[in-house]
Amino acid sequence: MKKLLFLTGNIFPCIAGDSIFSAGIVDILSELYSIDVLAFGEKEKIEKDENYLRIKDKLSSIRIVKYSTTLKHDYLLYFKYGNRIHMDTKNMQDQFQYLLNSNNYDYIIIDHLRMYSIFKSAEYLIDRTQTKIILLAHNVEYKNLIENIKYVNNCKEKLKMGIFNFNLKSYEKKAIKNVDYLWGLCQEDVLELKALSNENNKVSSIIRPYFAFPQIKNEEELLQPTFNLLFLGSMSWYPNVQGVQYFIENIFNKLLELDNRYKLYIVGANPDYRIRQYNSDRIIVTGSVKSVDEYIKKSDLVIVPNKLGSGVKIKVLESIVKGIPVILFKESMVGYPNELFAGGFCVEDDNEFIKNIIELNSVPNRKVSFIKNARKVLLHKPDIYID
Repeated sequence: MKKLLFLTGNIFPCIAGDSIFSAGIVDILSELYSIDVLAFGEKEKIEKDENYLRIKDKLSSIRIVKYSTTLKHDYLLYFKYGNRIHMDTKNMQDQFQYLLNSNNYDYIIIDHLRMYSIFKSAEYLIDRTQTKIILLAHNVEYKNLIENIKYVNNCKEKLKMGIFNFNLKSYEKKAIKNVDYLWGLCQEDVLELKALSNENNKVSSIIRPYFAFPQIKNEEELLQPTFNLLFLGSMSWYPNVQGVQYFIENIFNKLLELDNRYKLYIVGANPDYRIRQYNSDRIIVTGSVKSVDEYIKKSDLVIVPNKLGSGVKIKVLESIVKGIPVILFKESMVGYPNELFAGGFCVEDDNEFIKNIIELNSVPNRKVSFIKNARKVLLHKPDIYID
């Protein structure tokens, strides 16, 4: 069995979209390869995660490094790489070098661009004729940066973001050129990254999101409307902030005029001040929660009003597999089969969003059918073969 090192910044606990995606990929690869995982995290939190307990026995080893750095170290890395995207500490570099000195890897997966500087710190120890390097790109990072700068209203913050990431585009381009394989979550990202690096012949794959969540919302619950809507996701990430703001101002407030029974739950860590200001008896901003499952069970629909941000919305996968239907704008379908959202679950405009929320709750059998069909598609394991 060939040996693989999975180098990642976030994998357990499986809470955020990136950790859910990464854990799902490791779960699949563990059936094909002997895998060592090297990850940032906090052991106390990770060892309580049921997904960690399920997956760890499939691995050859897993090493967890607490993220702890100094201002001096951060500035040295900034001057070296010209951006602040990387997660990089001396302890992680030492662990990476130890694994390279102790093992002969056939493949090393750099999970997310933020881990590329760790790879670079010990690239000299790797025989590139024997070990193939894979970059697993979660997003098009330079594109997200440009969008984020445009979205931020504060001129000082815009300038700061630009200065601290002035070389991000070049950094991303060099990373793609330096690896043997490029993996992405959707075709749009892979094509854009190839065009960025002028590496149109780079060996690439589309890795469809997968994660075997248990279904926690049953058919009976789907058939009984609660008039609760749910948004899931990190509430400091600009596409989520922009999307939720837009939904409240242009859709939810109008929905309340038609039916004032509705509530909106906004569930996600680190809510931006622009989101916190909406907290009320009809809009509940929870911040970080131990588990999103209780909110899924008591809600009718997950809403995804995002129109910004590259990559795939992993919370769409989590929601559907756990048993709650998703209604979204077409921009958030990227990475998922279009036909999955037929029947009123993908909308073109604000008025259709309002109309379909009301209609789907009026004919709840459509929600049941959606979940049955969509779960079959999303729980089919994608094929991931490197050779």
